Amino acid sequence: GHVEGNEDSPTDGDCISFALAKKPPVDVVLHSARDENELAKVMNTLCTNMSPQTIRKWRAYGDLDWNVDEFDEYPDERLLSD
Repeated sequence: GHVEGNEDSPTDGDCISFALAKKPPVDVVLHSARDENELAKVMNTLCTNMSPQTIRKWRAYGDLDWNVDEFDEYPDERLLSD
């Protein structure tokens, strides 16, 4: 979760559902399940009809300042646009 601790952390299923709920949806979602049980858990929690409120919740979560240590692990990402 985020250091501010004011939001629930999204599950793997939440993250994949969010990526697929985008209009248009993303082309590829990478997820490395450790075993079949973990993959089944994620697949069983996918939400195919994510509400606009939930999309806003996870978008706001992703928009939090994640660079709290001032070290930019991926400096070129800021050059990408949506």
